Amino acid sequence: MSLKYTTMNRIRFTEISDRYDVNRVVKGKISELHAKLITYVVSHFRNSNQYKQKVVKALNIITYAVYANDPLPFNWSAKDPFSNMPDIEESLLQETLGDVYLTVDGIEWDVNAHYDSDIDTHVASKSTTQRPKKNEPTVPKVFPPTSNIFTPTSKQDLYIQAPIIPQIDYSKVWMTGVVDSETYTIYETLPRIPTKQNEVSCTTNPSQMTDKELLRLYPNVRIRTRAASMYEPVSGIRLHPILGLILPIKEYTEQQLVENLIQYPHFFKLMREIDGKQCSFYSHIEIDGKLVSILDIWDDLPESQIIPKQADFIKEYVVRRYLLERDIDGIKHKYPMFGDLDPFLTLPLTIADYKDFGYTDAVKLARQCVASRVNYKVSRNPIVRRLEHSD
Repeated sequence: MSLKYTTMNRIRFTEISDRYDVNRVVKGKISELHAKLITYVVSHFRNSNQYKQKVVKALNIITYAVYANDPLPFNWSAKDPFSNMPDIEESLLQETLGDVYLTVDGIEWDVNAHYDSDIDTHVASKSTTQRPKKNEPTVPKVFPPTSNIFTPTSKQDLYIQAPIIPQIDYSKVWMTGVVDSETYTIYETLPRIPTKQNEVSCTTNPSQMTDKELLRLYPNVRIRTRAASMYEPVSGIRLHPILGLILPIKEYTEQQLVENLIQYPHFFKLMREIDGKQCSFYSHIEIDGKLVSILDIWDDLPESQIIPKQADFIKEYVVRRYLLERDIDGIKHKYPMFGDLDPFLTLPLTIADYKDFGYTDAVKLARQCVASRVNYKVSRNPIVRRLEHSD
């Protein structure tokens, strides 16, 4: 039998729920159950062949049960997915599933091992805990009340990329259509109302969010989103106490440069098309309608006498000059950026910080952030783009 997923053509474990090539009629249900199992395994993974075999067996049983319209036992739970799993012979699974039968070697295990914290704690306590000396009073440990502990917002909450394992509501179709006789379906992503900036997806609707829900997206501390070198002093370049270095660009004023930093606090994998191929946006610069290699022309730019010839600085210069020309001068570039990049894609500052910069309507700003993220993701999603241009 020729298996689809082999050592030469592996499927990543965390992508099985999305990329597992099963019959479209049952795709939604299988993906939903697989996602639950994958979520559990990511938090409990053991890097042993025995554990991997157990995971693969469960994945195959789920697929078999859905294919055969044979529901899993009522007491099966994704919180303990290996218990109460029906016992089905491996030969029957392989014969029934055919080319979608999964094997351990056919999976790229892109997860990290987890270990039993109770065991670790027990070992540590045996090796480090000492008895009090004779006649020495035992001092009780005092722990602060957890309710009063301040937890700063994680930088990950602001990330652009989606979670490794997206949560998908397979009962809600967001977009569907046929392109070149191929049916495409996109389901709504959960949570429907994001609680963090990185939870915004193509299917998020900012108009459905209340003011309170929007305000919750702000971090409770300032978060530095630019490269670390952008917050270190450089001779001849002003270092803003909050925003970092303000790189000089052409004839633009310092106020315009500051506004650009506030509106576009960082960049992530930006691309443009060159000769029909997508290429890194930072490798070239468009000057007077001509696209040239930034390294070839860098030494001829007046700003290069001040800005260090380093990757982080060149990247910042290329993108910020493009955005300033686009937003302030209204230039229609011949070699535009691939996809949308609107202001306030990320909000790394606190509400108070934005007010100090003159942005007093926190709700409006947060709604702009959500809308910008939706546009960013939709304009770069290959399936959405195909469906939108199928008419």
